[in-house]
Amino acid sequence: MKTIPKYLRILFLGLVLICGIGFAGSISAAELTPLIQGAKLKVYPISEGKLKVYKDTALTEKLGSVIGKNLVVTISRRSGSSLYGWFRKNGKIVKGWFDQRDFLGDPSYEKQDAMVRYAATAYRRPEGEKLSAIPAYAGLDLVGQSGNWYQVIYKVKNVYLSGWLNSSDYKNSVRIYDGTEKRIMAEGVYTIRPRSNLKSSFTAAGETLTLTETDQSAAQKFSFQFLGSNCYRIVTSVGELCLTAQEQDGAFTGQVVLAAKKDGNRGQSWQLTRYGGYYYMRNVDANLFLTTGDTFTLEAKSATTRKLFRISMVASKNPNWQIFCQYDPKWGGKLYGKTNTIAASACGVFSMVNALYALNGQFLDPMKLADFSVKQRYRVEGHGTSYKLFEAAAKKFGGNFGYSYVGSTTSLTKLQQHLQNGTAVAYVPGHYMAVGDYKSGKYLALDSYATDKRQTSPFGKWITGSRFLSGSLKSKNFFLFKSTN
Repeated sequence: MKTIPKYLRILFLGLVLICGIGFAGSISAAELTPLIQGAKLKVYPISEGKLKVYKDTALTEKLGSVIGKNLVVTISRRSGSSLYGWFRKNGKIVKGWFDQRDFLGDPSYEKQDAMVRYAATAYRRPEGEKLSAIPAYAGLDLVGQSGNWYQVIYKVKNVYLSGWLNSSDYKNSVRIYDGTEKRIMAEGVYTIRPRSNLKSSFTAAGETLTLTETDQSAAQKFSFQFLGSNCYRIVTSVGELCLTAQEQDGAFTGQVVLAAKKDGNRGQSWQLTRYGGYYYMRNVDANLFLTTGDTFTLEAKSATTRKLFRISMVASKNPNWQIFCQYDPKWGGKLYGKTNTIAASACGVFSMVNALYALNGQFLDPMKLADFSVKQRYRVEGHGTSYKLFEAAAKKFGGNFGYSYVGSTTSLTKLQQHLQNGTAVAYVPGHYMAVGDYKSGKYLALDSYATDKRQTSPFGKWITGSRFLSGSLKSKNFFLFKSTN
C-alpha cells in the first residue's frame, strides 16, 4: 500500500462483505459505513436550534422543522448530499430528508479507519452532553473534526452511533490504521500450478486453458484482481481474458473458458480457500470448484488433489504491500499469552506477518502465528516476543507460505542488498517492525504499531538509513527472509 490507501477502506466491525463488491479510492465522510453495509445509523444534529425536514432529496419541498437539542434521527439511506431518516415527535414517527451538513461537521472530510486502545467517552455534539462509552478495542470511522473535537461513527452491540471525542481521548486512545479487508492473498500477477502436476502451469491458449511445462511465459501469467471476501477476478496477461464458468441458456455447463470481462462478474468471481500450501478455487456463481484433468471443469468439492492449486507470485517482491496493525479491532483485544493483549505486545508476530506479505503476497493469519509463539514459548510474558520466533516460524510455516529465514545482520549495506529480492524485520528499541523494500536511498518501514515517537505511519513510510543508526529506530539487528516460490 502507498501512503494514501489505494482501495476503499471498509471498517471491519464483524460484518462480512459479499463477493463482487469493488473497491474505489479514498472516500469522503458522506460515504457512511453503516449505510454502505445496509445498516442504520443514529445521529444527533450538530446544532441545538431548528432543523429543516424535507419531502424530497433535492431539499426543495419543505415538510417542516424540528428542534435539534434533544433530537435523535435514525438514518437509513442517503442520496447525493441528502440523508433520509426518521424521528419521534409528539409520540409520532416523522420521516423525511435532511441536509447532511446538519449532522456531519465536514462532509468532504476523508474518512479514516481507526480503533480505540482504551475505553473512551463519546458526546452527542462538541461541548455537548455525554452519549455513551466506546469500549476498548472498538473500531471507529473517523469522519470529521471541529476544533479540538473529532466526529466518529462506532458500534455498540447492534447499533451504529455518531458521536464526538474530545482531544484528550483522541490523543490518548485513537489509533488510525489501514482497514482494508484482510485478503488471503495480495493482488498481483501469479502463475497457477495444479497440485496433481506441479511441473506444469496454466497456459492461456486463445480462449481455452491448457497445461504446459512451467516456463514463466506471458501466457502463464494471470492477474488476480480482488473483489471482496477472498474473491478474485483472474485475468490473463495475454489478451485480457477472464477465467470464466461457461454458461449456456442461462445455466452453467461445468466447463471453464477464457472470456471477455462481464458486467456483474457473473461466472468470473473465484473465491480462494487455503489448504496448507495450496488453494481451492470455487466459482462463486456456479458454486463449484475448479478441477484439472484432460480439460478444466467445475465440480463439487472433494478430497482429490486435482482441485488444489499452487499460486505463486511472479514478481520478486509484492508491489501491493499493506500493513496489518496490532490494534486492528479484528484481533487487537485478544490475549497474547497470559499477561497482555495482541495490541499491546504482539509486534514480533505482526512484523513477521507484514514482512511475509511484502515479500510474496501471502497472508499468514496473525492469530495462528501468535498461538504458535505462545505454545513454543517464544512469547516472553511481560515483555514481548523472542527473536527466535522468526527462524522457528519459517521452519513451521515456510513450506506452505513460500518463504524461508536466511539469518540476521547488523549491517545496513547487507540489508540494502538483501532487500533487492527479500524483506526483513528490524529490532528497534523495545519494538519489532518489518522492512519491506529499499528504493532511491530509502527503506520502507512497515510498522504495525506506528507512533509519533518513532515517526512511522500505519500506511508505511520511506525512511533514510540514518534513522536506523540513532534515536527511536536505532536498530540492533535485522532478521532476513526470502521467497522460495
